[in-house]
Amino acid sequence: MCIVCHNAKPTLDALGPPIAGAPRDLIEARVVYASYPPGYQPKRQSQAMPAMPSLAGTIDDLAAYLAECCPAN
Repeated sequence: MCIVCHNAKPTLDALGPPIAGAPRDLIEARVVYASYPPGYQPKRQSQAMPAMPSLAGTIDDLAAYLAECCPAN
């Protein structure tokens, strides 16, 4: 689902920004609520990403994958 807008290699740029190594609070805010954590300055001003609350139960797994598979540069 994520690779529709984010690169299949999470360290690379695409329609959506690179997501490798993204912190859990950012992942949860973006995926579940289509918002940002308090104080976070977005890299892009796009409103293209919809909220996907049905994925709330997968946030820990997604955060672990993005942290382990491909740490941010």
